[in-house]
Amino acid sequence: MEGLGSDGRTVPGLSVYGASKRALTYLTEALAKEVPPGVSVGLLSPGMVVTDLLTHGYADPAELAKARKIFNILADRVDTVAPWLAERAVAPARNGAHVRWLTTPKVIGRFALAPVRRRDLFAE
Repeated sequence: MEGLGSDGRTVPGLSVYGASKRALTYLTEALAKEVPPGVSVGLLSPGMVVTDLLTHGYADPAELAKARKIFNILADRVDTVAPWLAERAVAPARNGAHVRWLTTPKVIGRFALAPVRRRDLFAE
C-alpha cells in the first residue's frame, strides 16, 4: 500500500513513515520483475484518506483548519476507498500494475468543483 513518501517527497516529522513507503515502492517494482509467470505483484495507492495520520502533527489549530480545507477537497473516508481498492486487489491484473484511487484527473476535477461541492469529511 503506497503512502506519503512513496514518490520520494519528504515531509518533516514523517521521515521514517515516508522512507518505509519509498522502500515498499522499490520492493514492489523489483519483485514484479522477479516473480514467476502466473504471479502478479502490484501497488495499491489509496490517495489521501482521513485517518489520524492525516491530521497528526498540527499543534496550531489555525494550521489544521487550513489543512482541513485541502483535505476536504482531496481526501476520502476509509469506508469509501477500502472496498474499491480491495475489489481491485483481488481482480486479475497485469504484473506490476499500479491501482490508484486518487488519479491526476480526479484531483483536477475536485479542485475545479471545490467552490460548489462543499464537503466536511471530519463531521461526525
